[in-house]
Amino acid sequence: MDSNNYLHMLRFRSELNQLAHEASLEHPTGAIAKVATSPHDSTMVLTTAEHSNNATLWKIPGEILEQTSSHLGYGDDDDDYPLAQSAMLEERATLSSMNPDDEDNSLIVDIQWRGAAGEDDHASPNGDVLTLDVSGRLTQWDVAFGAAESTRHIMADVSQSSWSLPPRMAWDPHNADATAVAAGTAVQLVDWRADTSVPAGTVQRFTCHRYGVMDLDYNPNKPHVLTTAGQEGLIKFWDLRSAKQPLLTVRGGHRHWATQVTYNPFHDQLVVSAGTDSVVNLWRISTISSSPLFTLEDEDDNPLVGDNEVATGASDEGPNVRVSRLEHMDSVYATAWGAADAWIYASAGYDGKVVLNHVPSKEKYKILL
Repeated sequence: MDSNNYLHMLRFRSELNQLAHEASLEHPTGAIAKVATSPHDSTMVLTTAEHSNNATLWKIPGEILEQTSSHLGYGDDDDDYPLAQSAMLEERATLSSMNPDDEDNSLIVDIQWRGAAGEDDHASPNGDVLTLDVSGRLTQWDVAFGAAESTRHIMADVSQSSWSLPPRMAWDPHNADATAVAAGTAVQLVDWRADTSVPAGTVQRFTCHRYGVMDLDYNPNKPHVLTTAGQEGLIKFWDLRSAKQPLLTVRGGHRHWATQVTYNPFHDQLVVSAGTDSVVNLWRISTISSSPLFTLEDEDDNPLVGDNEVATGASDEGPNVRVSRLEHMDSVYATAWGAADAWIYASAGYDGKVVLNHVPSKEKYKILL
């Protein structure tokens, strides 16, 4: 039995509306816990292994990308697809925890690239990569020249986190000096600036979910808006300027833990959530987006307009509703929007199956027209 660990490359064939497994890249540092691809260079990818105090910067071999991108016209039969290629990732740099003498408190639990949603105008002069370890230490790294250099670090209070609910982070796409860190039931806002009228470190902390925060994501187009996913199955949207009450709460979308919530990087009316109930939901959250889709027809059809809860019924008429529901065979712990195509999103289940779905044409027309 092959005990090696692999990073698998999938390619979406838009002309066939199919996903193809094109390469298996051996990952020698262990079972992969987190993956983050560079938004600026398709050949660079960051990973961290389970129970590791290092993140690793890899380069996908150029011949792999060249060969996969050259496969252009396949037939409808599976036999027309080439067998997946095998190759080794090229290690470029290691991002080590700042506490090498304390392995239990230096395990890296989250990694993120700057500009993941396309905000190149908000780049950080201190580097493109952020790591978070289990002790709450946030470290910023400069990996521009293929080597990893730590530029600054700060501590967040993650005392409420546990081994079963490690801390998670989101990097504000509108402000490179702001980071949100989820720990236990609360979110802490961290300001990296030292010379400012706002105190450095924690600037605000608020409780979000009764049993714990599983994931969080900033609105890529509208400043000060953060969404969180909780263990009680709720999705909540917050105005960080006054986070005493959520702007909106999504109820009924998940019957168990809501593990993932992700904004569309181009159209912030669209949000995907996933959970351990095996369900992936696509939401239209219009009234608090940067471009609200609000009409008199919507107001008549949706009695929840103006309230702070989102409809989850069968109707998809209204500004804030669930517009599609996809069910996996097992729990879902990963979702991603297309980086080049704003109208596709993928989800990965615990059973290893990856599903690619499309935003309904009706939703596209509402946003574009």
